[in-house]
Amino acid sequence: MRKVDLDVEERKEAGKGEIGRLRKTGFVPGIVYGDENNPLPVKLERKKLIHFFHSIGGVNVLTNLKIKGEKGSSDQLVIIRDMQRDPVTDNLIHLDFQRVSLKKRITSEVNIVLKGIPEGVTAGGILDHALRIVEVESLPLDMPELIELDISGFKIHDSIHVKDLPLPPNVKMKTDPERGVLSILPPRKIEAEEETAKVEEGPEVIGAKGKEEAAVEGEEPKAGAAPGAPAAATAEPQKDKKEQPKGKEEAKKEK
Repeated sequence: MRKVDLDVEERKEAGKGEIGRLRKTGFVPGIVYGDENNPLPVKLERKKLIHFFHSIGGVNVLTNLKIKGEKGSSDQLVIIRDMQRDPVTDNLIHLDFQRVSLKKRITSEVNIVLKGIPEGVTAGGILDHALRIVEVESLPLDMPELIELDISGFKIHDSIHVKDLPLPPNVKMKTDPERGVLSILPPRKIEAEEETAKVEEGPEVIGAKGKEEAAVEGEEPKAGAAPGAPAAATAEPQKDKKEQPKGKEEAKKEK
């Protein structure tokens, strides 16, 4: 792990109001702690901080803080332990620096960087990169800046776990060795299979029972149908129509 200088100043501002005004003037507050020394509040110019992160390119580095104070300047070897960002603007609003000793082992998070295009992806597979950061332990100067993994030879169904990651000498892995890092999944055929299933099923067919019931309702009654059937009910008024009362003249003749 290489060392990079970063200029900071001792900070007297404290409290929500003063910290808010400090940020408005272009500074980012921070704190330096660890190594059994008292915490030291510091502040950094935002422009210099942005330039610092661009220069290291997102890799692990040892940061040599060049601290400017009322009693002069001093150097502190640290690692960046935590960064806080504004949830709306995503701007850095606070930094935590942890003091380190070159003779004491430390733990730190290291990025996994992939190299190459897998054969399985070229063949239509899907790269599933499940784990991008691991935690390792080593002396500060032995700490890797990143873990580079060549995946150009990976085929469909190939995978790799934490225990398979290449590590430099004197570096111990702290992340669960059985955790999956990445795998090459087969192509997804769900949509094609759904379309095929729809074609095989064909159009919806009305049940035979429904057709028969519809036909029965439309038929006229057959001779000898049982009393109470719909057809018998419609024929009854015709019988009443034939048996009408006789006229007066017909009644006299009968007498």
